[in-house]
Amino acid sequence: MALISPGVAATLLVMTTTLWTRSLASTAAIRYATKPP
Repeated sequence: MALISPGVAATLLVMTTTLWTRSLASTAAIRYATKPP
């Protein structure tokens, strides 16, 4: 089992968090935009 360097692990964590946040924000924006006034 290969060890992952802290830098790589941190980068993957940041990328995953950023993508998840963007996805969540996009979904919320779509729901808000399609919601009738």
